Amino acid sequence: MATPEHTPEMNSLDNMTVALYRTGLTIAALAALIYSIERIIGLQILGIFYLPVFAAGIALASADVHLYDPKFRWFIPFMSWIGFMILAFAYTLKDSGPAGDILANLSLGFFYVGASMFAVK
Repeated sequence: MATPEHTPEMNSLDNMTVALYRTGLTIAALAALIYSIERIIGLQILGIFYLPVFAAGIALASADVHLYDPKFRWFIPFMSWIGFMILAFAYTLKDSGPAGDILANLSLGFFYVGASMFAVK
């Protein structure tokens, strides 16, 4: 892939999945950036919807990632789905005390593991 003479043969499905993968990474990056801006200036932009928007971006990117090594192909979506399950429990427990916040932070950790695995790609 590093040689300029190499041109990959991609069909329309490949082009669509690459576009969805890049869209997911863009959504996740924008959500993280907006959250950082919220924390710095103290203005709520996404508010409580930060984590679901970030999770949707990571899930979209991990569902459409093209990894050619079967040893790692299952790992990225698996981390994102674990994060989704923990996030669902966190939102059901958000009014019951600190357990919801702890689970939300734990799910964020799984999403960051899923996002960092894109460096493997």
